[in-house]
Amino acid sequence: GLVLQPEQLKGELEFRNVCFAYPTRKDSPIFQDLSLSVPAGGSGKSTLVSLLLRLYDPDSGVVTVDGRDIRDLNPYWLRSRIGTVSQEPVLFSCSIAENIAYGAADPSQVTVEDIYRAAQIANAHDFIQEFPKGYDTVVGEKG
Repeated sequence: GLVLQPEQLKGELEFRNVCFAYPTRKDSPIFQDLSLSVPAGGSGKSTLVSLLLRLYDPDSGVVTVDGRDIRDLNPYWLRSRIGTVSQEPVLFSCSIAENIAYGAADPSQVTVEDIYRAAQIANAHDFIQEFPKGYDTVVGEKG
């Protein structure tokens, strides 16, 4: 396949009349005639996610989930059901264990086992264990 050189890559994202169904479920299309255009230059892709998470509300129009205006939904409930990976990792200036615990609804209720399990699911446990202080290693805002 074609490989774009860095000087050719603008970062524009476009879906044009996309139809898609998983190979094992061809009778159940996921998308039918989906069209979406997001310009290059850091002006849209992350904003779409921010709007979906209700970090911002649109100036006009409506974003819906299951036909319901997301402005009518509890934002904490909504966000707890959406997984995202940001372009820049955000870490707090504290231990790795504390950073993992902050991802929970109530960090004060997180056990050591919960932290280990989360790290194992993220395939980070072995990497973390290699640090001299393991999960007690203090990290900065940029990691």
